[in-house]
Amino acid sequence: MKLVDFPISELEDWLPNIWNMLVEACERSSGKYKPMDIVREVYAKRMQLWNAIDGSVIKAICITSICIYPQTKVLRILAATGDDVNTWVILLPKIEEWAKGLGCEWVEPVTRPGWKKILKNYGYKEQHIIMEKKL
Repeated sequence: MKLVDFPISELEDWLPNIWNMLVEACERSSGKYKPMDIVREVYAKRMQLWNAIDGSVIKAICITSICIYPQTKVLRILAATGDDVNTWVILLPKIEEWAKGLGCEWVEPVTRPGWKKILKNYGYKEQHIIMEKKL
């Protein structure tokens, strides 16, 4: 299994292979994103699209963005989805290394409740809870 943040020049070639995962990630965003929103943000270099690849099969995607607060820089994980989480979540430290290389001091996953147990195994702790209500 390897982690690929493929060049933007190759994104169009990969879209058919990851489209369903983008749709799934966006369905869980409470309407905040549609797949083409993610694609535009990746092209604009405001988001990153990571792929967990096993051989030639994309097992999962992870969507991230860099957030700059007044006192720190953070990698926000906006979504991660795919097949058999235990086979690709082990790649999370590689994303963390990348973020640290950019000067990020924190990783800030925005996750569904089921991720709490998985991420705890990687040193994450629950700090805040984000709840939402559609108006």
